[in-house]
Amino acid sequence: MKSLRKITPRFRVSGGRRVRLRDYSTNWTGGPRKEGEAQAMLAEGKLELSRMQERLYAQNTYSLLIIVQAMNAAGKDGTIGIALVEIYNLK
Repeated sequence: MKSLRKITPRFRVSGGRRVRLRDYSTNWTGGPRKEGEAQAMLAEGKLELSRMQERLYAQNTYSLLIIVQAMNAAGKDGTIGIALVEIYNLK
């Protein structure tokens, strides 16, 4: 099973660097191939986001930008609901 820690660095942006979204491929398919892998990675990611949210809230100096890009009817709303609403209480 692929680890979330092995996949996420390709999507991370270092501080002090200008971001150009066109520099990031939109057709990457290197993620999980099986439902069980996806569920495990989602659980791992939610836990990590929750930890980071606690730190960001406590510091009160940094913020987090999450970009969800996909075609219409590709499941963006569902992804946001499943992955982020529980963590950030966005309702």
